[in-house]
Amino acid sequence: PLKEAVAEILAGLTQVILAGIPVVAMNARYDITLLDREAHRFGLDPLPAGPVIDPFVIDKQVDRYRPGKRTLTALCEHYEVRLDGAHSADADAVAACRVAWRQATRYPQLAAMTLDELHTAQVAWAAEQAASLQEYFRKKDPAVVVEGAWPLIPRQRGTNS
Repeated sequence: PLKEAVAEILAGLTQVILAGIPVVAMNARYDITLLDREAHRFGLDPLPAGPVIDPFVIDKQVDRYRPGKRTLTALCEHYEVRLDGAHSADADAVAACRVAWRQATRYPQLAAMTLDELHTAQVAWAAEQAASLQEYFRKKDPAVVVEGAWPLIPRQRGTNS
């Protein structure tokens, strides 16, 4: 049952976070926000705040003008990381960790940061990236809004979402 699965995932990640281990997630904004909404829907405690490492946000910061996709598969190719069994949860998780490690070895400024500094930097980078994308989209549609919050999109007040 979904409630049990969500509770199990939350328990495992909470244990990791409380142990001081960062959560590594490709496009963390999606996964962490989805997990938060499911926790809320089932009346479960949300994930505690802790450092998150997001290879997607980092890559867009350290290599802004590289052409091409920024999918996990594309980042694995770019950072020369083997991706066995793409799109299975375990293979994608291992690949995201390997990409993050390669990013830290390739870009010394990342390796020099503490986990808290890297997390805080990613919050700012994600906001800047969203603002830039919003500016681009608004050339065609002035009403477009691109969410800049990271790693968790806050719930709207007065709603369950």
